[in-house]
Amino acid sequence: MKAGAKNVGRLAAVPSTTAAAMKLGAIVGGAISIFQNAHRISRRQIEPGRAAVNVVKNTVGSGLATAAGAAVMTGLGMGSLLVSWGL
Repeated sequence: MKAGAKNVGRLAAVPSTTAAAMKLGAIVGGAISIFQNAHRISRRQIEPGRAAVNVVKNTVGSGLATAAGAAVMTGLGMGSLLVSWGL
């Protein structure tokens, strides 16, 4: 690792508003995915193991997509909007 690159690839290298948005997106996306997959399991449309994989993929995807949107908003100078949302 090069000098001055201690936090490369870690969450600490991400601005706090982007990290907060990522967490919020993952929580919301994961919760929705849990309910959707639980409904599909109850209707015997999907196996529980496959549903668990879906929940993980949806949670990670939602978090990353929300973080990307927050990073773009910050880059465009609209970071104050994220702060006004409490992120």
